[in-house]
Formats: sequence, structure tokens, C-alpha cells
Amino acid sequence: MTRINRERSQEVRLMRANGKSTREIQELFASLGIEVSQSTLRNHFQEKPPRRSGPRKLQQNIVTAIKNETKADDELTAHGVKRKIQADFGVSLGLSSIRKARRKLGWKYGRTRFTPMIRDHNKEARLRQALQWIESGETWHDVLFTDESTIALEHFASRLITGLNKVLPLVVQNKGGHSGK
Repeated sequence: MTRINRERSQEVRLMRANGKSTREIQELFASLGIEVSQSTLRNHFQEKPPRRSGPRKLQQNIVTAIKNETKADDELTAHGVKRKIQADFGVSLGLSSIRKARRKLGWKYGRTRFTPMIRDHNKEARLRQALQWIESGETWHDVLFTDESTIALEHFASRLITGLNKVLPLVVQNKGGHSGK
């Protein structure tokens, strides 16, 4: 069976308006070498309504806001961006729209790599935390020590979003077993 283009569809509506039956229209198309079923012809009796084309939600100022939010915090999820856009602009975006906008801006979403805890940026974070504890007069009388770090590290996430020219940061991941066995 052949598909009917826009011009032929308009011809079907004209013939139908002139009182031709579905069978007569089908025979006329067959004489032109176009085989169509009666159900296909019935689908073209009425003109299809035009598709909805309202204003776009994802305007340039919103795309810029998504870019700025992601640049400020690359661990911010699409849900977080959605909440901020809703609060700032009053526009409710879909999560897939936000993810698509991020991809078009050059951001990639993926798993982080892991590394031992002795990386330089983690050393700096532990040193800052230790200096804060010394300045605050920490006596360590109410602390339980374990073999795991209790410091909130600067780069610690199981997933993150990165730019095109940005290297994925290495993240600490404890691979040790339980010590209480």
C-alpha cells in the first residue's frame, strides 16, 4: 500500500466533499496507479489539526542558568537544577530537558574513578581539618577512632557531571573490609 502525501490527502477531501464514496475514490486512485486501502482513505477525510507550537520553556536565560548552576556545583543533580529553575523562573522543566540541555552545553554524566586517600587534594583537606581542630582546642576525649576517614572530602561523590575539556576528578573510595569481625 502507498502512503498518501499532503496533496493527495487534499484531493481525497475535495472528492469526499463533492459526494464521492470511499470506493469511488479508491478506484480513481487505482486508475492513477496508486493503491490505497479504504481505511487509509477514511483517515484522510478530515484534515489533521496542526501540532501544538507554544512558547518554548527552555529559553536562553534558562539555559544560561542551567550552565551556571552546573558550573558552580558539578555534583548538582537534575532534580536540584529543576528545583532552582522552578524557584528562580517559575518554570517547571522536565528532567530529560535539563539533561539534554546539559549535554548540548558539553557536560557529560558518568561514574567517578577512585584512588587511595593520599591524593594531594585530599591531603590538603585533611590538613585544613586538622588545623581547624587544633585551633578550636580539640582534646580528642570524646572521639572514637576507626580506620575510615571522618573528614568530609572536597571531591567525594559516586557520580558527577564534567565538562568536555575537564578531567574527571579522582575520588576516594574505601575498598577495605569490616574491622569488627
